[in-house]
Formats: sequence, structure tokens, C-alpha cells
Amino acid sequence: MVYVPSGTFEFGVTQEQLQAFCKTELPEDNLEKCVITLGDDTGASDFSLITMASYWIDRYEVTIEQYQPCIADRSGACDEVDLSRHPALTDDLHKPQIGVSWYDAMRFCNMRGARLPTEEEWEYAASGPKNLNFPWGDTFVQQYASHTGKYPPKVTYKVGTIAGNKSWIGAFDMAGNAAEWVDARYLPRRLSTNLPLASAMLSSLETSRVIRGGSWEGRKFTLTTFYREAIPPEATFTFIGFRCVRSSDPRS
Repeated sequence: MVYVPSGTFEFGVTQEQLQAFCKTELPEDNLEKCVITLGDDTGASDFSLITMASYWIDRYEVTIEQYQPCIADRSGACDEVDLSRHPALTDDLHKPQIGVSWYDAMRFCNMRGARLPTEEEWEYAASGPKNLNFPWGDTFVQQYASHTGKYPPKVTYKVGTIAGNKSWIGAFDMAGNAAEWVDARYLPRRLSTNLPLASAMLSSLETSRVIRGGSWEGRKFTLTTFYREAIPPEATFTFIGFRCVRSSDPRS
């Protein structure tokens, strides 16, 4: 794990920031669609200034190798993950463990005496006190987001192997590789004025959990430090992994 010092940062993003980001960083995307997708539809937060206490976060996403003891545990703590149809995603034990539900991610972290990060903890570890758009800076850098030289790379890679894909505190792969569960219900911070949500849809969103950081198959804008997406907690997708945090020193 790596230490995240206490500090204050801007959680979320304003509509004006979204406009500027989509116009300068994602010129290949339709501006209006980009702003709607990053903002209203995904519930990107309005700007808020938050002061964080210090904590510890995994330097890398939890790997296939690390996850195995949770499956082998006699208590049946974590469900078996069958990814036999996706050999390119499981051909190295140091690739991120994907195909894990929010519940199993939580169980694994608890087994380690840790927990899933809150949204604020995840975003602060990724964007830092400078409120960067990406873990490495404000500008999209393709070679930092992919080990194949193009994006999306269409396959996962061994955690920590792209030196540039590192946040200010030394956490790797917080953009791409696997998207990451956080310990938060998806509560839209504002509803879309362009695509009104039916009450049933809103109810479904409120029971969903949040993933952050984008993945090996996502669009560029999903890699931003402020992008968030709603996923049912029981879902086991091949693009979702996780990492853990602790409030106390893991060496103690």
C-alpha cells in the first residue's frame, strides 16, 4: 500500500470544466454528447471542496494471484471466478482480477483487514490536491493509458508495468486496465435535463454501486479522475476490478 497524506481537494467537476475538457482534450468526440455523458447522464458531481484525513491505498489493482486465497478460503469468502472464455485477460497472474462483484471485492478487502475506498478516497488518490484530469496530469497521454500503443488496448496488462500511469502518491493504473469498485451507492448528484429519468430507473441507479477509473475497453473520457458509472453490485463484468484501502498503517 502507499500512504495518502491528509489534504484538501476539489471533488467532482463543474459544468464549465466539463465543457473546457471535452473541447480541448477530446476533440474527436461530439462536444454536446461528451458533456452530457460525462456530466448529467453519469451523475458527475458538482464541484465541492473536501478535506481528507490520511489513509493508505493499494499501490496496484488486486491481481489474480492475490485474489486466489479468498476463493480457496474454507469459509467460501469469495465466489469462484470463471473467465475461461477470456484467456487473454487471465494469461498472467499479475494481471488485475476482473469478473468480481462488488460484494466479493468487499469480502476480499475485509479478509485483508482493509475495505473498499470511498469515492472521495479514490478520487483524491487519483487526482490529488492539484485536481488533475488524469492520474498523470491534465492532458491525455496515449502511451500512459495503453501498453499496446493504441487506445483502447482491448486487453488487460500486468499491473504497474506502465511507468507513466501513476498518480501523485504512486498508485498505478488508476486510469484504464480495470475499472474499480468503490464503496459508494450511485446517487446522481443532479438529474439530466436532457434525458429525464423515470422513477423506476432512478430507483435502480440508487441501488447500484460506483466504478471509477475506466478500463481496457472504455472510451477515453472514462479514464478521467472525475468520471463515475453506475453498476449493479452483483454484476461480474470482465472490465471491473478493484483495490483496497486502510485507515491505519498496514504495517502495524
